[in-house]
Amino acid sequence: MRMTESDIFEFDLTIYRLEAVKKAAYKYSGLFDIQLEMASQNRVCITFHQKDHVSSKSPELSDFPNEVLDQELRETISQETEGIRNLLLAQAFSSLTLVDPDGDNAEFGEDPLNIKPDRPAKANYRTPMDDSIP
Repeated sequence: MRMTESDIFEFDLTIYRLEAVKKAAYKYSGLFDIQLEMASQNRVCITFHQKDHVSSKSPELSDFPNEVLDQELRETISQETEGIRNLLLAQAFSSLTLVDPDGDNAEFGEDPLNIKPDRPAKANYRTPMDDSIP
């Protein structure tokens, strides 16, 4: 789709969130003046007008629906991962541990969770290549 005087897209808000449509439109705001209007209770209309300072070789707007879909999926992922994101943020900014107090308070070199395998200080491991060396 090439720019004429204006290009118009309409989206069903029962499928796409308004936030996703706004975020997708914002990506084009450097090149276009963008007008959003509610066409009905469940439909939003987005009109793109090329800005005066933009060259006549304006970018294609045919990717705009894909950008809306991308932003919608990002909104879904954000909603689905909100709990773990909040836990990570709380842990990062908390002076107390929320996950493992023994492991968090250990000194370097200690193994309070007994993770380190029992190995001799200097291991004498052999590899298949060792057998071929005289």
